[in-house]
Amino acid sequence: AKINVPTPKGGTFSFFTIGGTGKVSIVDGESDFYNYADDISTQSGMAVAGIRYQKSLGHNQSLNIALAGSYSSFSAQIDSMNAETLLKDRSQDALLMREFQSLQAVHNVKLGSRVSLRSGLVGKRLAYKFISNDYSMTTYPKDVNEVGYTFLLSGFSEVSYRATPKLTLDAGVNAQFLFLNQTWNIDPRFGLSWKLKDKHEITFGYGLHSQYQGLEIYMTKLFSQAVDSKIYPNRYLDMTRAHHLVLGYQWRIAPSTRFKAEVYYQYLYNIPVDLYEPYYAVVNLSGMSFDKYGRVYVSDATGYNYGLELTLERFLSRGWYYMVTASVFESKFRSIDNILRNTRYNSNFVSNILVGKEFELSKKPTARNIWTFGGDVKFSFAGGQRYIPVDLDASRATGTTVYIYEQAYVPRHP
Repeated sequence: AKINVPTPKGGTFSFFTIGGTGKVSIVDGESDFYNYADDISTQSGMAVAGIRYQKSLGHNQSLNIALAGSYSSFSAQIDSMNAETLLKDRSQDALLMREFQSLQAVHNVKLGSRVSLRSGLVGKRLAYKFISNDYSMTTYPKDVNEVGYTFLLSGFSEVSYRATPKLTLDAGVNAQFLFLNQTWNIDPRFGLSWKLKDKHEITFGYGLHSQYQGLEIYMTKLFSQAVDSKIYPNRYLDMTRAHHLVLGYQWRIAPSTRFKAEVYYQYLYNIPVDLYEPYYAVVNLSGMSFDKYGRVYVSDATGYNYGLELTLERFLSRGWYYMVTASVFESKFRSIDNILRNTRYNSNFVSNILVGKEFELSKKPTARNIWTFGGDVKFSFAGGQRYIPVDLDASRATGTTVYIYEQAYVPRHP
């Protein structure tokens, strides 16, 4: 939901919020263990809310200030029963929560008929909580209760120069500083737009991007026999960085319809990988994952992504809008054992269809505030995710899961 409230002096306050929850339950599901049956229940939730103020300062300047906060959580309850003894063998409850509060200020100014400058500063408070009560031998630590927070400061500045009526050049820089471990990066960006004709355009962009790790990685606490106490082995991991190149073509088919084609290449480095299990890299995990905690990482893996993406899009016109996308791609990583593997998400293709309709609840053309209501549907088609196969014979013989790590992320789900 979003509400805009104009002020008497020309500014505008905007209030926005969005949220949702989800739950999945699997009763007597198949476990990785040959002689076990699992009851698994997972729940997730998220919420975002904020307020934004926009104001024209005159002299071709404007100011945008936003205060926002978000919350996300993922919890799981797992109960396992031995299929032969019919006794509960293990039980685990785990909860991972993340939240952040941010304050952002962005200043825009036109320095002439051809040059504009946009600069901003963002401060964030990042917090997390991880609780795990494990009553068996699993990969998760037993009775974990970790709470932590830190601050992130980032700033950016970008200039746009219209060299000719058909050629526009953009250049900028983005900087980040993470207070938790005093790591920082300065990333350059560059782009251009060249209009071939009124309806056709070529674009090119390059950027170096940096991403801090999940707080549950930095704040993993493990016992060290060398110092006879608990330590934070991942506290000083570097940010993951990526060189990103994009070449695009755009055709404005109609005033409200466009076609886009983009080819891209991305090279990643400083990817965290498990020091003792080289096939285990952070790029193979979802954002909310319990299994990130309790491991020792080194930032020594690299990776790359490249692909082609096609988009046909209709902007909101006469109450209708749609977007159709199709993408083919390749995604791989090279770990500390120097073996090139697929990433878990290398499904090789994905396509989406989104169709929406918006209705005006107020038909008065002179009304200052027009209330609208809308909805949309989305269909997705994608290749299966990659996985590490299980050696069934060895698992039956040992009574526990035996993975074939030599074939990690080679097969994929249908």
